[in-house]
Amino acid sequence: MNLYLVRHGETEWNREGRAQGRADVPLNEAGIAQSQALASTFASMNVAAVMSSSSRRATLTAEAIATPHSLDVIPEDDLLELNFGGLDGAPLRDMREMFPDFFEHWTRDPATAQFPDGGETLQQLQDRTWAVVESVARSHDAQDNVIIVSHAFALYSIMCRALGMPLSNYGRLRITPGTYSLLISRAPNVIGPADELQWALTSLNVAPARTD
Repeated sequence: MNLYLVRHGETEWNREGRAQGRADVPLNEAGIAQSQALASTFASMNVAAVMSSSSRRATLTAEAIATPHSLDVIPEDDLLELNFGGLDGAPLRDMREMFPDFFEHWTRDPATAQFPDGGETLQQLQDRTWAVVESVARSHDAQDNVIIVSHAFALYSIMCRALGMPLSNYGRLRITPGTYSLLISRAPNVIGPADELQWALTSLNVAPARTD
C-alpha cells in the first residue's frame, strides 16, 4: 500500500512561527494555493481514500485533494496535531522563557515531556496516530493509494514509528506546509518481525509545483 502523508497548507501561524496545535487556524492565501497544487499532483492517481485531521486547515487541504476523485474526506480526530496545552498560539521562540521546567524536560527527553496545562506527550500522540495507520493497513488492499492529511508532529510521529526511529529523532525529519511524503508498505517477514507490516519511506517533503 502507498500511504501518502500530507502536511496541510500554510497558515498565518506557520508563517509567524507560533505553536499550532488544537487552535483551528484557517489556511492563508499561500496555503490555499498549496492545497490546489497538491490536488493537481494527485488528480491523475487512483486514490482509494482521503483521511484528514478534523481541524479546518487540514480538512480544507484534504477536500481540495478529494474533490477531483469525487471522494468524501474521512475525518479522524486521532490525526489531530499534538496538543500543545498552554503553549498553543505562543511563539515557539518563547517556549523556554514561558515554561522553563517543561523546556528542560523537552530538550532532554521529548518523547515523555508533557506539554503544560493539559497538553500531550509525543508518545501519547504517536499512540493515537499509529492506531490510525494500523486501521488503514487492515482495511485496504496492497495496491491502494491512501492519503492522510495531518500536521507536522502528528506526521513525524507516524514516520518515526514506521521507520523504527525513537521519537527523540523526529528533528532529523523535515516536512513543511503543503508537502507530501510517501510510505510504502512491505509484507511481514521481509525485514523485521514476521507478524508486523514493514514500511519504507521513499519520498520526503515533496512540494508540488504551484501555478499561481
